[in-house]
Amino acid sequence: MAKFLIIDDNIVMTSGLLAKMRLAGHEADVVGESTVSEPVITLARVRQPDMIVIDPTLDSNRAGYGLISDLKAHPETKDILIVAYSDLPDLSLRERVLNLGASTHYDRSSMSAEELIGRLEKIIINKQKYDA
Repeated sequence: MAKFLIIDDNIVMTSGLLAKMRLAGHEADVVGESTVSEPVITLARVRQPDMIVIDPTLDSNRAGYGLISDLKAHPETKDILIVAYSDLPDLSLRERVLNLGASTHYDRSSMSAEELIGRLEKIIINKQKYDA
């Protein structure tokens, strides 16, 4: 069982992903609309998720990029895995989130929630093997 923190303002996507994560036996919390770093960092510090799944294009100002940067800069959250997940298959977006410290970027329009969860589980397992 893994612990996830989902940061996304798309309620339909978030509720579906949350339900499927819980059905798969994982814990998951959602930050639906916060584009302010401090509450997100506080929740991440308290919950210590195995992974944060974030939409980097969160809100019209693309605030998710700033959240990724702030999470990776904070000493208590810098080692938490971050995976970007958005509707944009743009290669420049992928490059940008990787440069900010995300592990990878997935295009939500090209995979199901179940496929995403499978990929996230593999990333966590690989990190656990590496850390052991």
